Amino acid sequence: MDAHQAAAIQIEMKCAQWCDMFMQMDGKPWKQLVSSEYSAFFDMKKVPYPSLIITGGNR
Repeated sequence: MDAHQAAAIQIEMKCAQWCDMFMQMDGKPWKQLVSSEYSAFFDMKKVPYPSLIITGGNR
């Protein structure tokens, strides 16, 4: 099964020491700092409404 066909997925990220992991969904990647003591979880879930990005630029 591909990730884009799932209703929800969860990714657990761990490092042996503090590290930067790069994540990317649509568009620009971002840096996720991950601790050596704790796991970082990334959840993607299907929602019944679309996400909106609101900017204060020209219309």
